[in-house]
Amino acid sequence: MHPLHRAWRALPVAPRRAAFARLTAALAPAADADPLPPAPGLAVAGELDRASGLGEGARLMLAALAKLGVPHWPIQPGTAPAPPPAGVPLVLHVNPPMLPAALLRLPRAAVRGRRRIGYWAWELPVVPPLWRSGARFVHEAWVPSRFTAAALEPLLPGRIRVVPHPVAAAPPVPSALGRADFGLPEQALIVLCAFSLASSFARKNPLGAIAAFRAAFGPRPDRLLVLKLGNPGHDPAALARLRAAVADAPNIRLE
Repeated sequence: MHPLHRAWRALPVAPRRAAFARLTAALAPAADADPLPPAPGLAVAGELDRASGLGEGARLMLAALAKLGVPHWPIQPGTAPAPPPAGVPLVLHVNPPMLPAALLRLPRAAVRGRRRIGYWAWELPVVPPLWRSGARFVHEAWVPSRFTAAALEPLLPGRIRVVPHPVAAAPPVPSALGRADFGLPEQALIVLCAFSLASSFARKNPLGAIAAFRAAFGPRPDRLLVLKLGNPGHDPAALARLRAAVADAPNIRLE
């Protein structure tokens, strides 16, 4: 790892994210004041191969467009696909703090001159202040629920639309794997808490899950809490807090 990169990663997560969002917002192209008239179809951009809620939302949208026969163009930031035709709207499955960085990684022809739509998701009634800087990069935003719409309305007054995820486009397929494949006891009641350290630690609140589980079940061997952790190297301090909270509990597993 380059020394500058190492020094950057050594900064606390929250200030690092804020600095990155402000820097990219100063460099990224704002939404065109007068985009071209919309052409048929949709371009869908985002982390299309990422195991995340936003990534799955983008994949579901593409699957639904394909089933409906709507022209569509998947775009992965950092790649150079052929741009969609002029005027095709661009839907960005990237939340506001990271949206400027994603725009900087998209081909100019995929960004300029077309209507931009952010597809955003948030789980609390008030969005963080850092989200406000992302509003100028889109013409409107789509959200999966009325709750999220109410939270985001102050960012884009009158320009928030509720567009639920098309979950029927890709029905879930039950796994053939059983508990034994994961080393889990057959008879225990198992509680799963899945989260990523690259997301907001306080918002995901795994410490609350641990405290609630301990209060409800104590050390009972027929009760098991599984903490499924993503991106463990992203926030070493948070990982240390998790391990301290788990301590030597015999019925809590950190995966």
